[in-house]
Amino acid sequence: MIRVFIVAASPLARSGLQNLLADRGVEVVGGTPDVESLAGLLTDAGADALVMDTSGGNFESLLDFLASSALPSEIPVVVLAGNSPPGWPNEALRNGIRAVLPVDVSSDQLAATLQAVTAGLLVLHPAEIGAVLPAATRSS
Repeated sequence: MIRVFIVAASPLARSGLQNLLADRGVEVVGGTPDVESLAGLLTDAGADALVMDTSGGNFESLLDFLASSALPSEIPVVVLAGNSPPGWPNEALRNGIRAVLPVDVSSDQLAATLQAVTAGLLVLHPAEIGAVLPAATRSS
């Protein structure tokens, strides 16, 4: 069973993610509204992965936080991004984030992503491919 910690500003979003992962071989071991309060909570929770809902749009501060912390090297980070700025998924992967998915990802996709990132893989939703590999979306 994969143990997950959730970061989402809204209690409703945290609850929704917990419900999305129910019965998917995933145990939610905790949650918090912001990354600043993660340090002690994450250590005590014993999580295998971190799921962050960035639908509030605080992309730059998240990247700044990840760049200044050892968090991405300690635990796989999955970001659920809504309306991210151009190039943001590329920067996210460069800063150690293991997966970038849309906020409306299905429960099956999120569960599969958690399995992949805890196995050491990177996951990128097809909708984000153009932001990371622009040549992949051009037609000849």
